Amino acid sequence: MLEFLRRVPFDVLSLIQATSPLTQAADFVDAKNKFLHESLDSLLTAVHTKRFFWNTKAKALNYSPSTRPRRQEFQGSYVENGAFYFTTADVLTRDKCRLGGHIGIHPMAAESIHELDEKNDWATIERLLHQRILSMGMQDRLRRIKVLIADVDGTLTDGLMVYGSTGEILKNFYTRDGKGFDQLREIGVRVCVITGENSPTTTARMQKLRMDEYYPNVEDKLALIKEKLVPWGVTLDQVAFIGDDLGDLEPIIHVGISFCPADAIEQVRAASDHICTGDGGAGAVREVCDLIFDAHVGT
Repeated sequence: MLEFLRRVPFDVLSLIQATSPLTQAADFVDAKNKFLHESLDSLLTAVHTKRFFWNTKAKALNYSPSTRPRRQEFQGSYVENGAFYFTTADVLTRDKCRLGGHIGIHPMAAESIHELDEKNDWATIERLLHQRILSMGMQDRLRRIKVLIADVDGTLTDGLMVYGSTGEILKNFYTRDGKGFDQLREIGVRVCVITGENSPTTTARMQKLRMDEYYPNVEDKLALIKEKLVPWGVTLDQVAFIGDDLGDLEPIIHVGISFCPADAIEQVRAASDHICTGDGGAGAVREVCDLIFDAHVGT
């Protein structure tokens, strides 16, 4: 920054850090207005938190343990997120630092605390961006859905299999998924189940659910979905899919809206448009049914 100042004269420098890809245009506009309105000399970005902080010597930093407040009444603190900074040439020249003089803070969204510093950060950032894109136009995209496709093991079930003494397999299904499927049928949304296995237990459950579109033993789920588009009279962006494991990854990437249970594997979580609050076999599929139903009926 000091070298830049020697080469390019300026009044105020905005340093934007590439490791914060969740920063939005509105943040710069709001920060600039604050900087000018409050006659600041420098500004940093931060996330507001009501967490209680301690240092490495077990000393409380932002509250007194003897009079610990309720978090609802706690003023909290700001955590610097490193998204961008404003600095006047005068402060930089005098203090040799990007922060000095009259300092202001521009609060940013809680998700902006995540920075892209390590390889493992990619999955988190991508998931947050997927969720942002979905939330920006979620209702419009949900209203376009004409087909919902669900995986079985780990999605309609909790992924556990219990083997009896005679070799039969028992699986746990979530009873409320059935009502969710019924509601979608009532508004004209087709429901379908595709799985890589062929289990008598699953077949029995599909019969109970009156699932006409049930396809077991499918290795390439995306290929089957594309094959069914013409008979169904839909396009790929009118298809929703929910799955939890690697065999579901291709459909999740290519359909109109993709979902996964909260306990899906990390690769699927990173690629899905929406991560459900419920686990597989514990409310995830019903959550998706309700989202699509509510978008169609306008609730």
